[in-house]
Amino acid sequence: EDASPGKIGSLVVPNLRVLILLSLPKLSGTLCKGQLYTTLRELTISDCREVKEVFRFDPSQHSQSGVPNLESVWVECCENLEMIFSSSNNSRNLILVFPKL
Repeated sequence: EDASPGKIGSLVVPNLRVLILLSLPKLSGTLCKGQLYTTLRELTISDCREVKEVFRFDPSQHSQSGVPNLESVWVECCENLEMIFSSSNNSRNLILVFPKL
């Protein structure tokens, strides 16, 4: 998937432990779609005013999804943020697991 201005294209970082997004006023939409982020421990998002969703999981690909090693979430100054964690079809069958949060 190509990235257009303000959008992130498909990016897979299998060993990502810390994700910090600061002062990205044109970054918009959903940041992370469909992937399991099993190694992510810290998430910080600040002043990303156009972001609407952070993680969107696809329940057709995974019966159990989440960010199992996530220990810290900090979100501020993201006025358009609607959801941090969601499913692609609002499925009630998706189980999000955060044992360390």
